[in-house]
Amino acid sequence: MFGDTLLVGGITYKKINQDGYSSEYRYGDNLVETGLKIRHNSRVDKTRGNIRVDRHNIEITGRVFATVAGKPDVIRKAYAVFEIDYNDAPVAALGFLNDVVEFCTDANVTKLLAWES
Repeated sequence: MFGDTLLVGGITYKKINQDGYSSEYRYGDNLVETGLKIRHNSRVDKTRGNIRVDRHNIEITGRVFATVAGKPDVIRKAYAVFEIDYNDAPVAALGFLNDVVEFCTDANVTKLLAWES
């Protein structure tokens, strides 16, 4: 289980909610407000003979408050979803899932934000 605080990107998030298979964390000051959610659920893939697929996701949202009158706040949102068959060993799937994390280098994300594909 994740702790009552999480350190991500130099920000310490504090847990504000734990409900079954999800947790919500928040950080805020007079310049920004950010949230981090961790969720787990399952679905049945009927196209593959009713195989249960476990779904794990994280979502980070952020709001940078406007400092100039008349300018809107800046809103950001990023999330990742990992789906693995219920019978797949998490250790075996770890390398595959880490490929997504490894892809998210500064250079690749910069290209992504520039609409490259």
